[in-house]
Amino acid sequence: ALPISESREVFISFRISVVRPTIRTGDNNVIGAAVTLTCDTVSDVDGTGYYVWVHNGATLIGRHDRLYTVQTANTSYAGTYTCRVLVPGFDVKESCKLDLVVKKVVTPVLTTTT
Repeated sequence: ALPISESREVFISFRISVVRPTIRTGDNNVIGAAVTLTCDTVSDVDGTGYYVWVHNGATLIGRHDRLYTVQTANTSYAGTYTCRVLVPGFDVKESCKLDLVVKKVVTPVLTTTT
């Protein structure tokens, strides 16, 4: 046992990592439909980071969730999206770009001939 008057410093180091995120979306990206983009990442730090969504180079204000949903898509939502994952004390991790195409639904017209 060490005498009470003696002290020693002990340093413990560990590494926490955040993996570069990826973006994915569903197949139903049509005008008028709900479109959801999902930012996936892996981190050793649970619940301490937040997400920033970027559309055509502009930050989407107030969008800090893993999911970005447009309830009623139109062509103005088409373009290039990235998500950034920010974890305090770590470098910002930015996803690859996702090009979102919002398609017009083509409704067939039936005609009759006599």
